[in-house]
Amino acid sequence: MEEVLNVLEKKIASLVGLIKNLKTENARLVEEHAHLQAQNKSLQQALQEDSRRVNQEKEVTRQVVDDLIKCIDSLVEYEQHQ
Repeated sequence: MEEVLNVLEKKIASLVGLIKNLKTENARLVEEHAHLQAQNKSLQQALQEDSRRVNQEKEVTRQVVDDLIKCIDSLVEYEQHQ
């Protein structure tokens, strides 16, 4: 009977150790998750800002190209009238 209790005691001690390890791992993962969420939020904000900047640059480029086309059209029209 004592042998059975010793085996049971060892199993319980082993399970207690396993639970401690799992709690430690869980705490580490919770911390890592929070860090990754903050990093993700930061990256999303940077991406949104980059997207806004690219859209602004596209609009400026579009305006410059439109102005160039108007200038070319004016030059062609001027040349045709001479």
